[in-house]
Amino acid sequence: PTSLVTNGSFEDGSGTSATGWNQDTRWTRVGAQGSVTPADGDYMLRAVATSTGICIGSPMTVKPNTYYNYTAKLYRSDLQGTAYFNLLDSNQADIPGTQVGKDVAGEWVEVSQVFYSGDRTTVYPRCVVDNALSGAPMFSTPPLASRLSSRVNSLNL
Repeated sequence: PTSLVTNGSFEDGSGTSATGWNQDTRWTRVGAQGSVTPADGDYMLRAVATSTGICIGSPMTVKPNTYYNYTAKLYRSDLQGTAYFNLLDSNQADIPGTQVGKDVAGEWVEVSQVFYSGDRTTVYPRCVVDNALSGAPMFSTPPLASRLSSRVNSLNL
């Protein structure tokens, strides 16, 4: 019973640019980096920022009043700073409760968060790094930082 809502994959693109992602100079699409290979596929998005870096994906259409499980993969070479994924509303403002990351270094970690769409019909995926980074966090796909899988939208109490 899953319905996938996807955004541009890091696999799609040309050179250092990933199709469907609003990158600036603090982000680059890369293949293997030293001993770190993409968790899935041939490419990943690497944060090259040493302070705040934000990368927003293309809008995704969601059904109102539906639960989704937002899943992504993250690699951190160390635990300096912060790296996470979250969702934005149609005005590109944070949706409370959608921030997901994990303080694990040296391995790919799959993280997920349940999201309730409420009256929303559009969301944006976002990758974020912040606060004095020394290692370069990497974001991988699939399941990419923009995949949402529909869950049963009712709850029996």
